[in-house]
Amino acid sequence: MEWSGMIELECDNVVTHIFTSKELMVEISDLLSFEQPGAEHVMRRMPRWSVWDGKTRLLKHKGDTGYFPAGLTSKVIEFLDSKGLTYSLQDGRLAPPIGNRFEMLADIAPRPYQLEAVESTKTQSRGVIIIGTGGGKTFCSLLILLEKSVPTLFVTPDVGLKNQTLEVYRRFLGNLVSGDIDSLSPVVVSNIQAIAKKPASLFQRFKMLIVDEFHHSAAKSYLTINTALENAYWRYGLTGTNVRTDGRDMQMHGVLSSILYKKTTSDLIEDGWLVPAEITFFRKELTGFSRMNYREAYNEITAHVELNNFIADLAKQKSECENKQTLILVRRKEHGSIIQNLMFNGTVYLTGDDDFEYREEMKKKFLNREIKCLIATEIFGEGQDIPSIDCLINARFNQSEIQTKQGVGRALRLASGAANYEESVRLGKSKAEIYDFLPIGQKHLAGHAADRIKQYKSESKFKIKVERI
Repeated sequence: MEWSGMIELECDNVVTHIFTSKELMVEISDLLSFEQPGAEHVMRRMPRWSVWDGKTRLLKHKGDTGYFPAGLTSKVIEFLDSKGLTYSLQDGRLAPPIGNRFEMLADIAPRPYQLEAVESTKTQSRGVIIIGTGGGKTFCSLLILLEKSVPTLFVTPDVGLKNQTLEVYRRFLGNLVSGDIDSLSPVVVSNIQAIAKKPASLFQRFKMLIVDEFHHSAAKSYLTINTALENAYWRYGLTGTNVRTDGRDMQMHGVLSSILYKKTTSDLIEDGWLVPAEITFFRKELTGFSRMNYREAYNEITAHVELNNFIADLAKQKSECENKQTLILVRRKEHGSIIQNLMFNGTVYLTGDDDFEYREEMKKKFLNREIKCLIATEIFGEGQDIPSIDCLINARFNQSEIQTKQGVGRALRLASGAANYEESVRLGKSKAEIYDFLPIGQKHLAGHAADRIKQYKSESKFKIKVERI
């Protein structure tokens, strides 16, 4: 097609093609670009004649013809409107007919906000649903699935979340659900690692894509799957936190477009769907750390005898003396081993080296209160449904906003079996106790702790205090 003077947009399920002048194409290319993290280091080593500006550009173009991820169409249209430019939009997507409703094997009692989230998908074919951790995103996705009743691919970031989702889906949909992309089941739940290198032909039959923990979706493997799903008219992302720590938010939104519905953690607490959080930061003055770089300081703090003894004593107090289900989160495996050696017999430590079956067995024992204290690495991060946690000790000393919010979310769930906050209180859980650390004496460790405090303060229903140790 030759460009005739009017800006022309042609949208399909994956990309939007654009036909316009070379000059405007350059402006739109700048609009759809972002600074590549770490680019400054790469550019220092590049030849002087190189013209790369350190940006990733999502508009691919040559002359007056180009294309960009379909999720960014609304952003481009907003830009054209702001310029007062005339354009035409041809939407080549065809909504597949909704089939026979999937037969439910059990009743589901959705919460009001889950119904509101599903309502937003009735008029929008793609977008992101943000519901605070512990708000029941899996059940929300099940409601969307029932609403559309079309062949659907549900993608998780790891095998643990895959199996957790499969368990929920099969309870309601039985044999309609499979964990194998090679099957012909109407609904397939798979972790991204299992399907990233599968042939594109396997994805043609799906009419809907649901991405769990959507904040991962700027990764290359997700972008590849998004492109392979040529016939997926409906595309929805679920997350408790719609942020990236590497600045690639635009690339992420290129997959699924904008936010359709948002229910924050504080909203859920206020409405009685989560318990409130009381967060205590223990301020610790560190000596001899000021001249260390971050790596040296992190090595030292994870081996810090006094601090690790404090963590172990705190965990013993909460789990043994106060009978609280206690979870200690660590970042390094060797750090968890140190703390475990300081604990009482019966404390369980889980890492990615443990068999999945063993991890699930220990998780069930913790849920049943057969284990009082659990130490875990990031395998107990995203999506883990563990309502029996009363006390969380964050011994990771890291900066990540996603990991911080996901970690706290582990403890905010109502007591097991409670339908609302009042029932949770009657069952013995009225709040979540969160303990974190504020190391003073090394700029990186102190800065990361300050960032965590800022993240906690972003939730109006979190109470925060600082104590010295």
